Amino acid sequence: MPAAFDQVIDRVRGAGVPVEEGSAEQAARSEVERLLRFPGPKGLAQEIFTRPLLDEHPLQMRTRRFVTGEGGMGHVALTSTKPAGLRGYYDTVFDARLSDYIDETISGIMLKIRFLRVNERHHSIAVASTQGVRLNPIRTRIQHLNVQVAELDDMVGAYQRVQELGFGMALAVGQHTNDRELSFYAQTPSGFEWEVGWNPLVVDEKTWEPVTHQGISVWGHPRGADSDRQARPVPPWRGLPADHRRRRARPGRGRGRGLRPRSRTPRGPQPRQPHPGHRARLTQPPPAVTPTTGRGIP
Repeated sequence: MPAAFDQVIDRVRGAGVPVEEGSAEQAARSEVERLLRFPGPKGLAQEIFTRPLLDEHPLQMRTRRFVTGEGGMGHVALTSTKPAGLRGYYDTVFDARLSDYIDETISGIMLKIRFLRVNERHHSIAVASTQGVRLNPIRTRIQHLNVQVAELDDMVGAYQRVQELGFGMALAVGQHTNDRELSFYAQTPSGFEWEVGWNPLVVDEKTWEPVTHQGISVWGHPRGADSDRQARPVPPWRGLPADHRRRRARPGRGRGRGLRPRSRTPRGPQPRQPHPGHRARLTQPPPAVTPTTGRGIP
């Protein structure tokens, strides 16, 4: 573990990325021996640590157990307009390998999703990108965060609690095509989605071969009413350079903007014409005025 820790830090520093050593107080608060932090893609801080401080007494919680250990804690899914660069980052820093692809259409947007692994877990990072026009359809820094529970009853219980507490349901229960995990997605107050899953497959490095799946689900995962809060249609000029955005803006919105050429107005005073929307008010007789107050009679 210490050797891998130092190797990651050497790679990050070798790329000229600043590394911040966590204080003893920060390490104690995170219950780890040593903690380092450095900036990652999309403004997400990356943290690595050595030797978590474990308690011999089990944590008292509704869920029996989360599956972590050598496979880490679930996975994170991101969207990017530069997926090759994002994959290269995780490959260079964490030795990420490609597990497979999924082609999917969400809210009318065609996506290609890359699934990367760093251990026996099918994927620890998922990177989604649009096909065709390069844009980022997600408003949050991460699209979703996944945690894996050890028992099916824990997933079902979490699903029931989400509904009872009134949180939005992004995707109801279903099974994924690639890692075969049963899961659901809840909408968090911060806007990203929280996936609770059970029983994904484990990758055998000796025999695994990447393939492309069509769609994220074998069955289920119907989209809830709250799913559109995160993935909404984005104008095709979003993310383009400023000069392109000005040319693609709506006609007549703002001075010097739009597709219609600006008309040249002769200099000098011009006769003032009433706006068509004011015509009805101009044709009505003026209100009667009282001699005492000067106010219109209702």
